[in-house]
Amino acid sequence: MSVFIREAKTEDAEIIGRVAAQSFTETFEWYNTAENMRDYNESHFSTSQILAEIEDKIGSASYRDRV
Repeated sequence: MSVFIREAKTEDAEIIGRVAAQSFTETFEWYNTAENMRDYNESHFSTSQILAEIEDKIGSASYRDRV
């Protein structure tokens, strides 16, 4: 299996958001209430938020892919 990092595309937004929310939750859920985690994940890892970051020409978003 090969792994490479490429610039994220708009079609990657949903999976990036899901992976980011899962990783964040697994790391920090024991510090927070369920409501705080839900609110944070919805505001930071929603598909629309990830799309905005992908489309932001000033920043950069990358996605690790397997081949």
